[in-house]
Amino acid sequence: MSLLSPPAVTPSVRTPDRLPPNPGRITARAILIALAIIPAQMYWVGMVEGVWHGLHFTCLSLPMTAVFFLLCLMAVNAAIRRLRPKRVLTQAELLTIFCMLAISGVLCGHDRLVTLMGIVAHAHRFASPENRWEELFFRYLSPAWVVTDREAAFHYYTGGSSYRLYWRQWVVPAVCWTFFSIVLVFTLLCLNVILRKRWTEAERLSYPIVQIPLALTDPRPGFWRSPGLWIGFALAGGVDVLNGFAYLYPSLPSLAYYGPAVDLQQFFPDHPWRAIGPTRADCYPFMIGLAYFLPMDIIF
Repeated sequence: MSLLSPPAVTPSVRTPDRLPPNPGRITARAILIALAIIPAQMYWVGMVEGVWHGLHFTCLSLPMTAVFFLLCLMAVNAAIRRLRPKRVLTQAELLTIFCMLAISGVLCGHDRLVTLMGIVAHAHRFASPENRWEELFFRYLSPAWVVTDREAAFHYYTGGSSYRLYWRQWVVPAVCWTFFSIVLVFTLLCLNVILRKRWTEAERLSYPIVQIPLALTDPRPGFWRSPGLWIGFALAGGVDVLNGFAYLYPSLPSLAYYGPAVDLQQFFPDHPWRAIGPTRADCYPFMIGLAYFLPMDIIF
């Protein structure tokens, strides 16, 4: 070999233990499992967000209910792996279920179905001669999109009547809004297809929300054995558990990280600094966790 010739370069070959495992493919059983879980999730979200007005699961960037069911499926998957290894759900199947649960949860959540159910029958329930709604804008309300039967609207808000008496008044609006929701979701998916190439290949966005389910469903055990994961989980979960007990038992101490307790205005009572008005320094643990996956030029 000549001294002037460049040395031979051996192409680097990734060892099999470093190759990412085959995530699998979308299967019919994954879709059926998701369809079986969706009614339970919709009931859960509807009761908590629409009836009790408690924690708004679907208002968070990472749907809590979808993550909960994903963790439950992974626990079942771990048991199946010991008994019937060939029957375990692959990563692609788990992610398919997660995506279906996330989308369906958002559609039935506070900012979608809960708000929609409040307006479908609202006009005909609260219209009166005093507010003159009927002559002001009723002509703009299509009968196909709202409940026009006053008695059905009244019992919808007050209860005390069987749904069998008034379900016919809800059929047409339910079909119309369902069709609209399907078109809306399909349009958003088409928009994602258009933006995917730019965001993924040109700008190379990291998609921080996607990193969590990807890491959870990774068949390699590295994520679950990470000390940082359990330290962060213990800190964030410990604070929430402490605050939960403090809410039930006010004599216990609490650690507030959002709300009026962290309003900076209380530390500046004198003029002119009090002009800042309400300035809350909220510090949500889940936002800190998601920011970990964001590029520095986006965070700051």
